[in-house]
Amino acid sequence: MGCAMAGRHVLVVDESDRARKLLADALGPLCARVYLEKTGAEALARVRDAPIDIAFADLRSSGRDGIALLWELRQIRPALSAVIMAASASIESAVEAMRSGVADYVIKPLTPNKVLAAFERAGKAVQEPRNSSGLAAPASRIAVDATPDAPVIASGSMRRVFELATTCAGLDVPVLLQGELGVGKDTIARAIHRLSKRAARPFVKI
Repeated sequence: MGCAMAGRHVLVVDESDRARKLLADALGPLCARVYLEKTGAEALARVRDAPIDIAFADLRSSGRDGIALLWELRQIRPALSAVIMAASASIESAVEAMRSGVADYVIKPLTPNKVLAAFERAGKAVQEPRNSSGLAAPASRIAVDATPDAPVIASGSMRRVFELATTCAGLDVPVLLQGELGVGKDTIARAIHRLSKRAARPFVKI
């Protein structure tokens, strides 16, 4: 990781002492400072008086919605890059998180490798352009239109399918594609694979 990452100020919001310690141990040597908070109220107070660049927030911390909390944090610091941490994989919450502009969605249990990978993605997202709502433009959605071998999408309904596929490509969760023969499941599966972090590995049909 470059020198720019070493200057980051990171906020961790999680009611779990163990999770906060793991994040502090993993990120501490790489950041200017790591701030550890248990509740959303503490996190909001911290962001008001500290130059936070990146926030790691639990999806359900002290009964509070982590995605809603990130929206509040960005009202104070619009350039904030965010990572959501969840106790279990949920397509619904993952898609909602990615639509909200988070840099990554990490499934617990946490490991140092998971944390460092998310930190790197979040660091890159700090510099990404943001849309009118203050959220980072999803890089995977841009890549669908820029990839030379991407399929031509003629209808609005298929464009919506591929927008959802590009969102899924950024998530570390299983994706089930259902439909009749010939509707394009294989094409969509290949698009998800090509845009995912597993793109360098072979695409295997079962």
